[in-house]
Amino acid sequence: MSKASRSKKRPAVPARSGKPGPERAIAEALFSPKDKKPYYFNGKPLLNLQELVDYLVAFTGEEGLWVASWLEYLGDREVAERIRENPIDFKHIVRERYDELKAVVESAPTPT
Repeated sequence: MSKASRSKKRPAVPARSGKPGPERAIAEALFSPKDKKPYYFNGKPLLNLQELVDYLVAFTGEEGLWVASWLEYLGDREVAERIRENPIDFKHIVRERYDELKAVVESAPTPT
């Protein structure tokens, strides 16, 4: 991965006045998509980013652009663009984004 693509990462934006920041909204869209169709791979429906990451080992480099389109459909245009720029490295990009967004989800306050 080039230094330029690494520098495109945005820091997590904390929620203000009860509204989720952009990263939180993207994390929610990817971890708990609502009214979105799954990505089917080898007949297996992948419903969210967690399932995609869990199943990445089965993917070959040929699926990178399909994954980019699905992630954009779920709401993450930024990672889709990164994958399209470097589709061979899509597994690394997906895992990196998963780690970023998982931290956002885990740091969010739980509703009371």
